[in-house]
Amino acid sequence: MRAVRQILPILLALTISARAGATPAVPDTGCIRGVTLSLFHPGDRAGVDSSLARIAALHATHVCLLYTIGQHDVHSDSPGIDPGLTPPDSLVLSVASRARSLGLGVILFPLLHLEDTGPGRWRGALAPRSWSRWFKAYGNCIESCGRLAALARADWLCVGAELVTSERHARSWNRVIRRVRSVFPGKLFYSQNWDHLARPGFAGRLDRMGMNAYFELTPEPRPAEEALEQAWARIAQRLLAGRTAWIFTEVGYPSSASAAAKPWDYVGQSQDTPELQRDCMEAFFRTWKDRPQVRGVIIYWWSCAEKGEGTSYSIRDRPAEETVRSWFGRGFPCVREP
Repeated sequence: MRAVRQILPILLALTISARAGATPAVPDTGCIRGVTLSLFHPGDRAGVDSSLARIAALHATHVCLLYTIGQHDVHSDSPGIDPGLTPPDSLVLSVASRARSLGLGVILFPLLHLEDTGPGRWRGALAPRSWSRWFKAYGNCIESCGRLAALARADWLCVGAELVTSERHARSWNRVIRRVRSVFPGKLFYSQNWDHLARPGFAGRLDRMGMNAYFELTPEPRPAEEALEQAWARIAQRLLAGRTAWIFTEVGYPSSASAAAKPWDYVGQSQDTPELQRDCMEAFFRTWKDRPQVRGVIIYWWSCAEKGEGTSYSIRDRPAEETVRSWFGRGFPCVREP
Protein backbone atom coordinates (compact mmCIF):
# COMPACT_ATOMS: atom_id res chain seq x y z
CA MET A 1 0.00 0.00 0.00
CA ARG A 2 2.87 2.35 0.84
CA ALA A 3 4.45 1.71 -2.56
CA VAL A 4 1.20 2.65 -4.28
CA ARG A 5 1.06 5.84 -2.20
CA GLN A 6 4.56 6.77 -3.28
CA ILE A 7 4.07 6.02 -6.98
CA LEU A 8 0.68 7.69 -7.45
CA PRO A 9 1.87 11.26 -6.69
CA ILE A 10 4.74 10.89 -9.14
CA LEU A 11 2.49 9.72 -11.95
CA LEU A 12 -0.01 12.47 -11.19
CA ALA A 13 2.71 15.11 -11.05
CA LEU A 14 3.95 14.08 -14.48
CA THR A 15 0.41 14.33 -15.82
CA ILE A 16 -0.04 17.76 -14.29
CA SER A 17 3.27 18.97 -15.70
CA ALA A 18 2.38 17.73 -19.18
CA ARG A 19 -0.94 19.55 -19.07
CA ALA A 20 0.65 22.71 -17.73
CA GLY A 21 3.27 22.74 -20.48
CA ALA A 22 6.27 24.93 -19.73
CA THR A 23 4.45 27.26 -17.30
CA PRO A 24 7.03 28.15 -14.61
CA ALA A 25 6.36 28.26 -10.89
CA VAL A 26 5.31 31.62 -9.51
CA PRO A 27 8.52 33.61 -8.81
CA ASP A 28 9.44 34.06 -5.15
CA THR A 29 9.91 37.79 -4.64
CA GLY A 30 10.89 37.37 -0.99
CA CYS A 31 7.68 38.95 0.30
CA ILE A 32 5.04 36.51 1.50
CA ARG A 33 1.41 37.52 1.82
CA GLY A 34 0.00 34.09 2.49
CA VAL A 35 -3.24 32.46 3.57
CA THR A 36 -3.45 28.97 5.04
CA LEU A 37 -5.89 26.63 3.34
CA SER A 38 -7.24 23.86 5.53
CA LEU A 39 -6.88 20.36 4.14
CA PHE A 40 -6.59 18.44 7.41
CA HIS A 41 -10.20 17.21 7.58
CA PRO A 42 -11.81 15.33 4.70
CA GLY A 43 -14.77 17.72 4.87
CA ASP A 44 -12.42 20.65 4.19
CA ARG A 45 -11.50 19.31 0.78
CA ALA A 46 -14.68 20.25 -1.06
CA GLY A 47 -14.75 23.61 -2.77
CA VAL A 48 -10.97 23.92 -3.03
CA ASP A 49 -11.02 25.60 -6.46
CA SER A 50 -13.40 28.37 -5.41
CA SER A 51 -11.45 28.88 -2.18
CA LEU A 52 -8.17 29.29 -4.07
CA ALA A 53 -9.78 31.86 -6.35
CA ARG A 54 -11.00 33.83 -3.35
CA ILE A 55 -7.59 33.65 -1.68
CA ALA A 56 -6.02 35.03 -4.86
CA ALA A 57 -8.62 37.82 -4.78
CA LEU A 58 -7.28 38.81 -1.34
CA HIS A 59 -4.08 39.94 -3.13
CA ALA A 60 -2.22 37.05 -1.55
CA THR A 61 1.08 35.96 -3.05
CA HIS A 62 1.04 32.46 -1.56
CA VAL A 63 -1.29 29.76 -0.33
CA CYS A 64 -0.07 27.69 2.60
CA LEU A 65 -1.14 24.03 2.56
CA LEU A 66 -1.30 22.24 5.89
CA TYR A 67 0.03 18.68 5.82
CA THR A 68 -0.74 16.80 9.00
CA ILE A 69 1.67 14.32 10.57
CA GLY A 70 0.27 12.13 13.35
CA GLN A 71 1.60 10.96 16.69
CA HIS A 72 -0.25 9.30 19.58
CA ASP A 73 0.99 11.34 22.54
CA VAL A 74 3.92 13.38 23.85
CA HIS A 75 5.85 10.21 24.75
CA SER A 76 5.55 8.55 21.34
CA ASP A 77 8.71 8.29 19.26
CA SER A 78 7.11 7.23 15.96
CA PRO A 79 5.47 10.18 14.18
CA GLY A 80 4.10 9.31 10.76
CA ILE A 81 1.32 9.53 8.21
CA ASP A 82 -2.15 9.73 9.76
CA PRO A 83 -4.65 8.20 7.31
CA GLY A 84 -7.51 10.07 8.95
CA LEU A 85 -5.93 13.54 8.76
CA THR A 86 -3.04 13.56 6.29
CA PRO A 87 -4.24 14.83 2.91
CA PRO A 88 -3.48 12.46 0.01
CA ASP A 89 -0.40 13.44 -1.95
CA SER A 90 -2.53 13.51 -5.09
CA LEU A 91 -4.72 16.20 -3.52
CA VAL A 92 -1.72 18.32 -2.51
CA LEU A 93 -0.34 18.12 -6.04
CA SER A 94 -3.63 19.04 -7.69
CA VAL A 95 -4.25 21.95 -5.28
CA ALA A 96 -0.71 23.23 -5.82
CA SER A 97 -1.16 23.07 -9.60
CA ARG A 98 -4.43 25.00 -9.41
CA ALA A 99 -2.86 27.58 -7.07
CA ARG A 100 0.01 28.22 -9.47
CA SER A 101 -2.44 28.64 -12.35
CA LEU A 102 -4.00 31.48 -10.34
CA GLY A 103 -0.62 33.16 -9.77
CA LEU A 104 -0.18 31.92 -6.21
CA GLY A 105 3.06 30.55 -4.85
CA VAL A 106 2.86 27.43 -2.69
CA ILE A 107 4.02 26.80 0.87
CA LEU A 108 3.85 23.27 2.30
CA PHE A 109 3.41 23.32 6.06
CA PRO A 110 3.73 19.96 7.87
CA LEU A 111 2.11 20.11 11.30
CA LEU A 112 2.41 17.47 14.03
CA HIS A 113 -0.97 16.42 15.44
CA LEU A 114 -1.28 14.51 18.73
CA GLU A 115 -4.20 12.18 19.34
CA ASP A 116 -3.92 12.52 23.12
CA THR A 117 -3.87 16.20 24.07
CA GLY A 118 -4.68 18.27 27.14
CA PRO A 119 -3.01 20.68 29.57
CA GLY A 120 0.73 20.17 29.17
CA ARG A 121 0.19 17.56 26.45
CA TRP A 122 0.71 19.19 23.08
CA ARG A 123 3.35 19.24 20.34
CA GLY A 124 5.37 21.90 22.18
CA ALA A 125 5.86 19.56 25.18
CA LEU A 126 7.16 16.42 23.50
CA ALA A 127 9.05 14.00 25.75
CA PRO A 128 9.54 10.91 23.57
CA ARG A 129 10.90 7.71 25.01
CA SER A 130 13.84 8.11 22.65
CA TRP A 131 14.74 11.40 20.98
CA SER A 132 17.00 9.49 18.59
CA ARG A 133 14.13 7.31 17.35
CA TRP A 134 11.79 10.30 17.24
CA PHE A 135 14.13 12.38 15.08
CA LYS A 136 14.77 9.43 12.75
CA ALA A 137 11.02 8.92 12.22
CA TYR A 138 10.30 12.64 12.01
CA GLY A 139 13.17 13.08 9.57
CA ASN A 140 11.64 10.37 7.37
CA CYS A 141 8.34 12.29 7.38
CA ILE A 142 9.90 15.65 6.56
CA GLU A 143 12.09 14.17 3.85
CA SER A 144 8.93 12.71 2.29
CA CYS A 145 7.32 16.14 2.61
CA GLY A 146 10.34 17.61 0.87
CA ARG A 147 9.92 15.21 -2.05
CA LEU A 148 6.22 16.08 -2.23
CA ALA A 149 6.99 19.82 -2.06
CA ALA A 150 9.47 19.40 -4.92
CA LEU A 151 6.86 17.59 -7.04
CA ALA A 152 4.35 20.33 -6.18
CA ARG A 153 6.94 22.97 -7.18
CA ALA A 154 6.46 24.68 -3.84
CA ASP A 155 8.44 27.81 -3.04
CA TRP A 156 8.75 27.16 0.70
CA LEU A 157 8.64 24.20 3.08
CA CYS A 158 8.24 24.39 6.83
CA VAL A 159 10.51 21.82 8.52
CA GLY A 160 8.72 22.03 11.87
CA ALA A 161 6.29 24.07 13.93
CA GLU A 162 5.96 24.73 17.66
CA LEU A 163 8.11 21.73 18.63
CA VAL A 164 9.50 23.62 21.61
CA THR A 165 11.16 20.83 23.60
CA SER A 166 12.88 19.49 20.47
CA GLU A 167 14.60 22.79 19.67
CA ARG A 168 17.51 22.16 22.03
CA HIS A 169 18.59 19.17 19.90
CA ALA A 170 20.38 21.26 17.28
CA ARG A 171 22.51 18.45 15.85
CA SER A 172 19.46 16.29 15.24
CA TRP A 173 17.69 19.20 13.57
CA ASN A 174 20.73 19.87 11.40
CA ARG A 175 20.54 16.28 10.15
CA VAL A 176 16.84 16.67 9.37
CA ILE A 177 17.53 19.89 7.46
CA ARG A 178 20.35 18.28 5.45
CA ARG A 179 18.02 15.44 4.46
CA VAL A 180 15.39 17.90 3.27
CA ARG A 181 17.93 20.01 1.35
CA SER A 182 18.93 16.88 -0.57
CA VAL A 183 15.42 16.45 -2.04
CA PHE A 184 13.85 19.93 -2.04
CA PRO A 185 15.39 22.86 -3.98
CA GLY A 186 13.15 25.56 -2.47
CA LYS A 187 13.43 27.57 0.73
CA LEU A 188 13.07 26.30 4.29
CA PHE A 189 11.79 27.83 7.52
CA TYR A 190 10.91 26.74 11.04
CA SER A 191 7.95 28.15 12.97
CA GLN A 192 8.51 28.91 16.65
CA ASN A 193 5.78 29.26 19.25
CA TRP A 194 4.93 32.78 20.39
CA ASP A 195 6.04 32.20 23.99
CA HIS A 196 9.34 30.37 23.27
CA LEU A 197 11.38 32.54 20.93
CA ALA A 198 15.00 31.88 21.91
CA ARG A 199 16.96 31.44 18.68
CA PRO A 200 17.65 27.71 18.23
CA GLY A 201 21.08 26.42 17.30
CA PHE A 202 19.92 25.20 13.88
CA ALA A 203 18.47 28.56 12.76
CA GLY A 204 21.51 29.35 10.62
CA ARG A 205 20.82 26.30 8.44
CA LEU A 206 17.46 27.73 7.34
CA ASP A 207 16.50 30.43 4.87
CA ARG A 208 14.27 32.15 7.41
CA MET A 209 12.99 31.76 10.94
CA GLY A 210 9.30 32.13 11.60
CA MET A 211 6.99 32.53 14.56
CA ASN A 212 3.29 32.26 15.11
CA ALA A 213 1.48 35.34 16.44
CA TYR A 214 -0.80 33.99 19.16
CA PHE A 215 0.35 36.59 21.66
CA GLU A 216 -2.11 37.37 24.44
CA LEU A 217 -3.27 40.96 24.00
CA THR A 218 -5.73 41.82 26.77
CA PRO A 219 -8.13 39.97 29.09
CA GLU A 220 -10.83 42.57 28.43
CA PRO A 221 -13.90 40.91 26.90
CA ARG A 222 -14.72 43.94 24.72
CA PRO A 223 -11.42 45.76 24.19
CA ALA A 224 -11.25 49.04 22.33
CA GLU A 225 -9.16 49.13 19.15
CA GLU A 226 -6.70 51.44 20.90
CA ALA A 227 -6.13 48.88 23.66
CA LEU A 228 -5.40 46.19 21.09
CA GLU A 229 -2.90 48.40 19.26
CA GLN A 230 -1.17 49.34 22.52
CA ALA A 231 -0.83 45.65 23.40
CA TRP A 232 0.69 44.88 20.02
CA ALA A 233 3.04 47.88 20.33
CA ARG A 234 4.45 46.43 23.57
CA ILE A 235 4.92 43.05 21.92
CA ALA A 236 6.63 44.68 18.92
CA GLN A 237 9.10 46.50 21.14
CA ARG A 238 10.12 43.17 22.65
CA LEU A 239 10.36 41.32 19.34
CA LEU A 240 12.38 44.01 17.58
CA ALA A 241 15.11 43.87 20.20
CA GLY A 242 17.87 41.70 18.76
CA ARG A 243 15.98 40.26 15.78
CA THR A 244 16.72 41.01 12.16
CA ALA A 245 14.06 39.36 9.99
CA TRP A 246 11.33 36.76 10.28
CA ILE A 247 8.05 35.48 8.88
CA PHE A 248 4.85 35.54 10.89
CA THR A 249 3.84 31.99 10.03
CA GLU A 250 0.41 31.99 11.67
CA VAL A 251 -1.59 35.16 12.27
CA GLY A 252 -5.00 34.07 13.38
CA TYR A 253 -7.76 34.84 15.83
CA PRO A 254 -10.80 32.74 16.62
CA SER A 255 -14.14 34.41 16.04
CA SER A 256 -14.69 34.34 19.76
CA ALA A 257 -15.05 36.60 22.78
CA SER A 258 -11.70 35.27 24.03
CA ALA A 259 -9.83 36.10 20.82
CA ALA A 260 -7.77 38.89 22.40
CA ALA A 261 -7.19 37.11 25.70
CA LYS A 262 -6.23 33.64 24.47
CA PRO A 263 -5.89 33.56 20.69
CA TRP A 264 -3.99 30.27 20.95
CA ASP A 265 -6.90 28.47 22.64
CA TYR A 266 -8.79 26.71 19.87
CA VAL A 267 -10.75 24.52 22.32
CA GLY A 268 -12.21 26.73 25.02
CA GLN A 269 -14.01 29.23 22.81
CA SER A 270 -17.29 30.99 23.60
CA GLN A 271 -19.82 32.81 21.42
CA ASP A 272 -19.13 33.81 17.82
CA THR A 273 -17.63 37.34 17.84
CA PRO A 274 -16.46 38.17 14.30
CA GLU A 275 -16.01 41.89 15.04
CA LEU A 276 -13.37 41.14 17.69
CA GLN A 277 -11.58 38.80 15.28
CA ARG A 278 -11.46 41.67 12.77
CA ASP A 279 -10.27 44.22 15.35
CA CYS A 280 -7.42 41.97 16.53
CA MET A 281 -6.34 41.43 12.93
CA GLU A 282 -6.49 45.17 12.22
CA ALA A 283 -4.31 45.91 15.26
CA PHE A 284 -1.72 43.43 14.00
CA PHE A 285 -1.55 45.02 10.57
CA ARG A 286 -1.35 48.56 11.92
CA THR A 287 1.51 47.59 14.24
CA TRP A 288 3.65 45.81 11.66
CA LYS A 289 3.19 47.89 8.53
CA ASP A 290 6.41 49.22 7.02
CA ARG A 291 8.57 47.08 9.32
CA PRO A 292 11.48 45.76 7.21
CA GLN A 293 12.03 42.97 9.75
CA VAL A 294 8.75 41.35 8.69
CA ARG A 295 9.48 39.40 5.52
CA GLY A 296 6.11 37.75 5.34
CA VAL A 297 2.82 36.95 7.02
CA ILE A 298 0.59 33.91 6.70
CA ILE A 299 -3.03 34.32 7.76
CA TYR A 300 -4.52 31.39 9.65
CA TRP A 301 -6.81 30.27 8.09
CA TRP A 302 -9.31 29.92 5.22
CA SER A 303 -11.98 27.24 5.40
CA CYS A 304 -13.33 25.54 2.29
CA ALA A 305 -16.71 25.23 4.01
CA GLU A 306 -19.50 27.18 2.36
CA LYS A 307 -20.79 28.61 5.63
CA GLY A 308 -19.24 30.13 8.74
CA GLU A 309 -17.97 27.66 11.32
CA GLY A 310 -18.96 28.89 14.76
CA THR A 311 -15.94 30.26 16.59
CA SER A 312 -13.28 28.92 14.21
CA TYR A 313 -10.24 30.86 13.01
CA SER A 314 -11.48 31.01 9.42
CA ILE A 315 -11.76 34.52 8.00
CA ARG A 316 -14.07 33.38 5.21
CA ASP A 317 -17.28 35.45 4.97
CA ARG A 318 -16.35 37.37 8.11
CA PRO A 319 -15.31 41.02 8.50
CA ALA A 320 -11.67 39.95 8.87
CA GLU A 321 -11.70 38.81 5.24
CA GLU A 322 -12.09 42.39 4.07
CA THR A 323 -9.42 43.54 6.55
CA VAL A 324 -6.93 41.11 5.04
CA ARG A 325 -7.92 42.11 1.50
CA SER A 326 -7.42 45.79 2.30
CA TRP A 327 -3.95 45.40 3.85
CA PHE A 328 -2.69 42.85 1.35
CA GLY A 329 -3.98 45.06 -1.44
CA ARG A 330 -1.80 47.89 -0.12
CA GLY A 331 1.28 45.69 -0.24
CA PHE A 332 1.63 44.77 3.44
CA PRO A 333 4.15 44.68 5.01
CA CYS A 334 5.41 47.46 2.72
CA VAL A 335 2.24 49.51 2.79
CA ARG A 336 1.19 52.04 0.16
CA GLU A 337 -0.64 54.77 1.98
CA PRO A 338 -3.81 56.05 0.25
